[in-house]
Amino acid sequence: MRTADIVEQVALCRWHEWPSTLLASIDLETTGLSPWADRIIEVAVILQTGHVRDSWRRRCHPGRPVPKRITNLTGISDEDLETCPRFDQLEFPYTDGALRVACNADFEAAFIAAELARYPERSLATTADLARPCDIWLDVQLLARALDGAARHAKGYRLTEMAERFGLQWHGTAHSALADADMALQVLWRLVAEHGDQVGTPEEALILQRLYMDEA
Repeated sequence: MRTADIVEQVALCRWHEWPSTLLASIDLETTGLSPWADRIIEVAVILQTGHVRDSWRRRCHPGRPVPKRITNLTGISDEDLETCPRFDQLEFPYTDGALRVACNADFEAAFIAAELARYPERSLATTADLARPCDIWLDVQLLARALDGAARHAKGYRLTEMAERFGLQWHGTAHSALADADMALQVLWRLVAEHGDQVGTPEEALILQRLYMDEA
C-alpha cells in the first residue's frame, strides 16, 4: 500500500489527528558515531501535514576529512563538501510546533545538541528552526519495538530492516539523509495504520514510547 493511501486510511479512522499533525522527520549523516568527536555532513528535514509535504536537504562542511567508510556508506566525499557551509551557517526550515520524527532519535538529538554546544548562539536564535533545542522526539524504532513487545535493543529494527519487513519503497538511496527521513515517515504511517488502537493519538504515541523506555 502506498504511503498516500495509508494517510487516507488513517484520516478516515478514529486516529484522524495524525493527518492534521505537523510532522518534521529529521535525519543526519555524520562522519562517525560520536556526537562530540564526529561532525554532521548532511541534514534533511521533511515537513508533512497529511498529504502536504515540503522537503529540505543541506550538506555541511565538517572541518575534517570524511572517513572512507562513511563515503562508501553515504556516497558523500570530501570533494562534495569543499564549498559547503558549516553546520552553524545553515539556514534551517521553520519547524516550530512540529512533532519531530526520526529512527533512532537519540542519534539525531545528540548530534544536534553537540553542535549547539559548539555554537551556542544558534540555540538562542529568535527564529524557530531545527537548531533550537527540543527534547521531544517520536522514535519509530522505539515505537515499533514497543508495539511488538520487543526488548529495548532487539535486532531487526534498523530503518533498512523495517523498510524490508513492511515492503516499503525507498525514494532515493538508504543512508542518504533525505531518503532516510522519508522512510522514517513511511514506517510511522505503517505503524499507525496497523496498530492504531495501541498507538492512539500523537500525544498517546509519545506516552507509549516513554512508558516503553521506562520499562525496557
